[in-house]
Amino acid sequence: MARDKQDMVHAAIDVGTTSIKAVLFDRAGRERVVARASVGVDRPQPGWAEQDMRAVWQAVIGLLSELAQAAGPSLAGLAITAQGDGCWLSDAEGEPVRPAILWNDGRAGPRIAGWLADGTLRRMLDIGHFTGFAGTPAAILPWLAEKEPTVLARAKTAFTCGSWIYRRLTGQTLIDPSDAAVPFMPAAGQAYDDTLLGLSGVQHMAALLPYIAPTGRPVHGVLPHVAAATGLPADLPVVLAPYDVPAAALGAGCVEPGDMLMVLGTTFLTGSVVAGGTPPPFGGTDVPLGRTGSALRFFPALVGMETLAWAARILGFANVEAAVAAALEAEARGAVFLPYLSPAGERSPFVDPLIKGGFAQLSLDHAPENLMRAVLEGLTMTLLDCALASGGGQRIAVCGGGANSDGWCQMLADATGIDVHRPASSELSARGAALSARAALDGEDERTVALRWRGTARVWQPNPMRKAHYEALYAEFVAARTAMPRKAAQP
Repeated sequence: MARDKQDMVHAAIDVGTTSIKAVLFDRAGRERVVARASVGVDRPQPGWAEQDMRAVWQAVIGLLSELAQAAGPSLAGLAITAQGDGCWLSDAEGEPVRPAILWNDGRAGPRIAGWLADGTLRRMLDIGHFTGFAGTPAAILPWLAEKEPTVLARAKTAFTCGSWIYRRLTGQTLIDPSDAAVPFMPAAGQAYDDTLLGLSGVQHMAALLPYIAPTGRPVHGVLPHVAAATGLPADLPVVLAPYDVPAAALGAGCVEPGDMLMVLGTTFLTGSVVAGGTPPPFGGTDVPLGRTGSALRFFPALVGMETLAWAARILGFANVEAAVAAALEAEARGAVFLPYLSPAGERSPFVDPLIKGGFAQLSLDHAPENLMRAVLEGLTMTLLDCALASGGGQRIAVCGGGANSDGWCQMLADATGIDVHRPASSELSARGAALSARAALDGEDERTVALRWRGTARVWQPNPMRKAHYEALYAEFVAARTAMPRKAAQP
């Protein structure tokens, strides 16, 4: 007997940089089951960030098996979202030819520095409405051609993470426009651009790029051997959703002008919903916001929760939670922290592959909790920096691990002067992907479903008494950054 449509659930896999999530959502967008698996990031050389693709795939298979068992016959569809950028090389069978090079890899930093100096990054921005950085295929593929030509010769396709997972699940070589938008697709385009390929020096490698999915969400059946290995229904439709950043915006209901998304995760970013048409400021990137007709203009920093974890460890706290709790009860007492610890420098809201982080204005009077407060405020200033560059808005939806801190959410509201909303769902990228699947399979509009699913668990309003403090701190932060000496890392 056919099941009632209202009883059906949609599944989503979100393949993050350090964590993979598998989530079941009901037709109202509520989380019903959440399963997680951790994956490691390998750093074989300073500044490199790689991932074992087979280990990622095995983790995905394991999580899909859990979802299949939990959902039973109620499963209506599966959606895929994942970390963006990077280079996931595979052969004609979809098998890896080397470890994936991730979005936060810095080995191509010198190339980006050259493109910054000669105006190439600016030309890319004008054509594609994105700001290039070391972790994009535009920078990674030339490095591979120079350093690993025999490896590159064995490759059939240069995937992103989500497009590779989709290939393994369905056998289809496709990439979502949000993933293709950086770095080879022109603004509002639907195909790779010869000029952008030429600026990157990879026009002779165009055959490695996956086919850009056409208008209309791609839906294909799961491969029989995957269904057998996981217990998924043999005829289950699999939907290729936007990558994790625009998927999170959809999941948070950020689909109208004035809506902002703030991610406090492996990377920190701020995004605003825009109509598109004109390039973002340098340091920013526009990508299609699903099939809503709008774009997400975002400024993705290279700093993130890894910076917070580093500071907690260095300053002697038991864990990040203890460090944040101590920081929220303390004052920085004049200390300023620049959070630019990535070996690749910074990519947004400015591009500087040589910038480094550190503390300023320290004295013997500072205790660990004061320095931890400075770290928290430095990360907040980075988010404010990105928010100002994106043009601001009337409503901020926060997500990521840092958004679980009530005190930090209040700090963000005070610093930006904008109401901060914590959405009812904790897995926004997976939710946005499931939303895409729901819309595609039911023939609905993604924007309509996103607004219907939008819900807020809590709101923090700005405290006007703190406005002057954060205005002064931001001025000090920018001054300290300007004064920071630039020096290339030693080999």
